[in-house]
Amino acid sequence: MTPVRRTWLRRRSLLLGISVLMVFALALFIALNAASGLPGSSGTRVKASFANVSGLFNGNDVRIAGVRVGQVKEIELKGGKALVTMQLDDHRPVYANATALVSDKSALGEKYISLAPGDSSAERLDSDVAIAEKKTRSSQNLSDLLAVFDKPTRDGLQSTLRETGTGAASHTEDVRSGLEALPEELPDLGTVSKALSADSGADTTQLLHAANDLAKSLKGDERDISGLMKNLDTTLKAVDVEDGMPLDETLDKAPDTLVKTRGALRDLQTPLRDTRSAVTTLGPGAEALGQSTPDVRGVLREGVTPLRRLPGVADKATPAVTSLTPTLRDARPVVPLVTEALNDAEVPLAEVAPYAPELSSFFTRFASALQYGDEAGHWLRIYPPVGTEVATGLLGLKDPTVKRDAYAPPGEATGQSRTTILGDR
Repeated sequence: MTPVRRTWLRRRSLLLGISVLMVFALALFIALNAASGLPGSSGTRVKASFANVSGLFNGNDVRIAGVRVGQVKEIELKGGKALVTMQLDDHRPVYANATALVSDKSALGEKYISLAPGDSSAERLDSDVAIAEKKTRSSQNLSDLLAVFDKPTRDGLQSTLRETGTGAASHTEDVRSGLEALPEELPDLGTVSKALSADSGADTTQLLHAANDLAKSLKGDERDISGLMKNLDTTLKAVDVEDGMPLDETLDKAPDTLVKTRGALRDLQTPLRDTRSAVTTLGPGAEALGQSTPDVRGVLREGVTPLRRLPGVADKATPAVTSLTPTLRDARPVVPLVTEALNDAEVPLAEVAPYAPELSSFFTRFASALQYGDEAGHWLRIYPPVGTEVATGLLGLKDPTVKRDAYAPPGEATGQSRTTILGDR
């Protein structure tokens, strides 16, 4: 190798080493300044005033609608407020009605700013003018939330979390089984979620309103509810004996028992319906009995004196009753004959019964006629009426000169008048 070539190779190696060092330095510079954006990059600067930006640092994201559009460039204290300067990656307009919110990026406390740039209905915001504090909102840390509770509540919450962690640690197999069952349960949970979100969640909203109304109605009864929960705890502890075997047996027998109970209740419907009808029927009688109770009480009170006299009357009536005994014994053979005669008379009496008013009127008038007489013993004279109605009636014809029914239905004969061509008679 010639000296010239050896010199050229040495210079090339030197230049290559210098180039590698320059590239490394440039990469290191870019990495150290990545949080502040690429060198030479330009965009939009936005300032916002916050009451509290605890947990927010330079380089945190700035997002619009969840999309990263920039980063926090600077945080400084001015007038007791936190003034945050945001550097957006590109030129985009920000208007005077813009709002900013410090939000949690993760449960570990990492923050970002959610920016709403506003719209053209307001003037464009100058880069030197900050978004007012009334249009910004700070995030709440978990420690700030817990500080709202008093010490006993925080201690109770701490104890609850500790016990929950201990219980979860001792039931890792159950938790694993539950996680393994999730793939089968998730479709059902999806179905339930769709049902809850139907009609834009109208049913769920009504349910929440009803729950809110229920909570308001229970306000003031916290002590009673607490006592009820303690009693429920005692009841559940009593049920949880022998690993819940009695409860398991009861639940196993419950379906058959409920079926039989349902059949028994169905069989009770008819007796209950009859009972209701009977009670409805007895209602007026019971009401009348209640109204007559004072009168019955008065009769019983006034009847004491007559009842005290009954023993004496009964003693005096004993000889008469004793003498009637042979008479009744002798009349015993006549009773069947009287019964048979009454049975035979049932049919004709049933035919004559509708004419009872006419018969009563006849005998009344007959008795009235017999109460007058003369010294010769003449009391009553009977003249048979002979007219056209008699002749036509015997022949089964109706007298055309008379407007009256000769064989009127029962109860109507006394109310009829004889109308002839000569007038009413």
